[in-house]
Amino acid sequence: MARTPPRVRVQRYVQPGVTFANAISGTVIWKVDQRVPIGTVIRELSKRTGVDISRIKLLTDRGALNLKEDIDEDVSVLLVSDLVSE
Repeated sequence: MARTPPRVRVQRYVQPGVTFANAISGTVIWKVDQRVPIGTVIRELSKRTGVDISRIKLLTDRGALNLKEDIDEDVSVLLVSDLVSE
């Protein structure tokens, strides 16, 4: 009986030179100067903006970012805020 090989977790990266900027204001949040794992980038963006990780949306000129691929182009960061109705 053949066994299924274990799944290998593939790490994806943001390449040096990629700029993350606020989608609304255009303000640069971070310009990556070395290859960084995508998970680390998401945590760093959360830290730099003060916005919870679940509220950060990443966009490119082509639309929503696919986190299953390496990122080698500039990214717009949409910071989704909670709308509080009173």
